[in-house]
Amino acid sequence: MRITKTGIALCSLYLIASVGFVIWAQFISDPKGKYIILQMPVVLQHGLLLALDATHILKNMNWAEVYLVLGVPMLGFLVLLGSLIEFFVAKMCSGASALNKALHRTSR
Repeated sequence: MRITKTGIALCSLYLIASVGFVIWAQFISDPKGKYIILQMPVVLQHGLLLALDATHILKNMNWAEVYLVLGVPMLGFLVLLGSLIEFFVAKMCSGASALNKALHRTSR
């Protein structure tokens, strides 16, 4: 698997959003609000762990550890997603150009 520009862009967006949520949480005095904001970058991964009944993995972890355990695999997933997006877009473009060439041949 190669790292594509789309994968890098998706990872960058995820990292920027994560850092933004962590910074935002530092300015919230309400503990419940702070907890909700800190949860935002890893909520999808946490939902997957809930579905798999594997939330015990996160027991007694601080936020930095949770972000490492759930965030790093998310970056790998985003790189894979970026590669898949670019692959399918390239296939669609090559299919469209092949169809265009075939249509021009038959119209002559």
